[in-house]
Amino acid sequence: MSNSNLSQLKTFAQSESNPTQLKACLFNLIVYTHEPRRTEYFKKVVDLFKDQFPCRIFFIVADPDRSESNLDVEVLSTPLKSNTAFSCDHMIIKAAGQAISEVPFLILPFFVPDLPIYLLWGQDPTTENAILPHLLLYATRLIFDSECSKNLVRFSHEMLKTLASTSIPMIDMNWARISGWREVLAQTFDIHERVEQLSTASSIVIVYNDYPNPLFFHPETQAIYFQSWLACRLGWKFLKLSKEEGFNLFYETQEGQVHIRLLPEPHQEFSSEGLLRLEITGKNDYHCILRRSSDQQVIVQASNQYQCELPLSLVLPSIDSGRMFMQEMFYQKMSEHYSQMLALISQIK
Repeated sequence: MSNSNLSQLKTFAQSESNPTQLKACLFNLIVYTHEPRRTEYFKKVVDLFKDQFPCRIFFIVADPDRSESNLDVEVLSTPLKSNTAFSCDHMIIKAAGQAISEVPFLILPFFVPDLPIYLLWGQDPTTENAILPHLLLYATRLIFDSECSKNLVRFSHEMLKTLASTSIPMIDMNWARISGWREVLAQTFDIHERVEQLSTASSIVIVYNDYPNPLFFHPETQAIYFQSWLACRLGWKFLKLSKEEGFNLFYETQEGQVHIRLLPEPHQEFSSEGLLRLEITGKNDYHCILRRSSDQQVIVQASNQYQCELPLSLVLPSIDSGRMFMQEMFYQKMSEHYSQMLALISQIK
């Protein structure tokens, strides 16, 4: 290790025992990325909550493709915006080549004892084996983003194995991103009659936002998650998939067959990959549209051959605020619905 790194770590250790420095820390947070686009994204994610929920942050930026080994450490003490008398520690570790395997041993002595250790992982957790296995031994929870997966079907297979073999709580950020739409759907179809209209649908169109964003490469993932979750909840059996003019999925229902179509539309005003609209068609000329009208609002309008209901406005919860992000990612229990959804996705050829 270089002299500059040793100096940084010595300064960090001395600041811990300095009674004149008031430190605020609710938990330890380890952030890992290995792509520049994901590094910028996770910096924004941490900025969402670090002032409301101060913590000791270990931000690891890895370069596994670099042949030359390198390890750089920078230590910061950042004052809180809400109260500048307090500060929180921030350690930035840049590692390349074989030096990546040294990172767990570097940060272990600096965990704040008796506080939770959360992992915010910017890589497919089913493929990373240099750092993650070591840190999972101490982790309270693993938060990962399936956006990093290159193959969603393979990821679903492997993640099911991981969930079955570990007791550490995990949360998928894409699962959390569709939590608002799951809540909206539950509020819309909240009585037996309406659930039957949904379960007997013949056609469902799910429109998602594919507006270009350098941070996201798989705009259809949230739509795939949502339709798979819905099919699981209604007990539909997967039949086939075709990719003609979008994704076309066919399921067997108690009434026959339902066609779910996933269509992309670019909308700059909404978050990339997010769901924009659901259109549900069923028997007796039933037609229901759930349309996103703003970042936190969905307009619902339903009709059939007998009546046309007045539009209904529902709140769309979003994880784009610090408090909501903390609630969904750090404290929410992973539902068994997630495993059932993965099992269905793993069947898709």
